[in-house]
Amino acid sequence: MNGPGPSEVVVEINTISGKEEIIVDVDSLKAGYLHVWPITKKNDEEILVELPREAVSGRSRAWISPSEINDKEACYA
Repeated sequence: MNGPGPSEVVVEINTISGKEEIIVDVDSLKAGYLHVWPITKKNDEEILVELPREAVSGRSRAWISPSEINDKEACYA
C-alpha cells in the first residue's frame, strides 16, 4: 500500500515511546477520536491498547498514557 485510499486518513496516536501513524477509514473517527481496545495496564501510568489497524510501523498494539484516553470508564471498568 502506498498511502491512504480515497476514504482513508492518516492519524497519529501519542504513545509512551512516541507517535504511531495509522491509516484508517474516515468513518472510523468519532468526534476526532479513534476507538482502541484496552488490553492491560501497568502501574496506572500506561495502558496497552489494541489498535484498530496495524500502524505504519507494523505494530498492532501500543502503550499509551491514560491522559490519551477519552473514555476512561471503558478502561477501568
